[in-house]
Amino acid sequence: MKYIIVQLSIMLAIIMVSGCGESTTPSENKTQTINPLLQGNRWNYHSVWYKTPNNSTTIKEEKKYSIEVVGKEIIKGKEYALLQYSDQDKPSLAAYNDNTGYWQNSLDNPILMAAFPCKTGDTWVRDTIPRTDEQGNKIGTFTTRMTVISTNTKRNVYNKDYICYHYQETYTELNENTKISDTQVDYFYAVNIGLVEMVMTDKGKEELV
Repeated sequence: MKYIIVQLSIMLAIIMVSGCGESTTPSENKTQTINPLLQGNRWNYHSVWYKTPNNSTTIKEEKKYSIEVVGKEIIKGKEYALLQYSDQDKPSLAAYNDNTGYWQNSLDNPILMAAFPCKTGDTWVRDTIPRTDEQGNKIGTFTTRMTVISTNTKRNVYNKDYICYHYQETYTELNENTKISDTQVDYFYAVNIGLVEMVMTDKGKEELV
């Protein structure tokens, strides 16, 4: 099985780096966040992904891009930060932080991307998605499950060391812990910096530059 590592490098208007212990108390969380959403903050990424269309020769796709906080918007009474990709002409992502973690808006439903504060072993269902066969017939439902693997994982990204919260995404049957895929995604967030690395098995690599 190929392991694809995504490393990220960040440019922020303000960067504060803090170490992470085994847990973070609510009082600490008043001044710390997993993903700072101040307008003007920008993250620069380098991604390398591998695709094998129709079981043919594997193709390597590589690109650099950035994500920037470009404004704010009220959605269902909640203030969101608007994030825009450098290769798009308008914001395509809305997100916010609260005392439970970092949330993103998906189809007008907020999903918890990274619980914070948290402890090793915490788990939650991030999303529930219908399963279909090749003809488009519904054959069930699966869940995207997130698990906290560690709260103090050290990652070296472009020769910089980060102490990170490590979250793992897996895919299971609804209301069961049975995996429906060997694919998993590992996310590494540094406190007050944001996502510094993402690793997807069998798919590719992204790096923060």
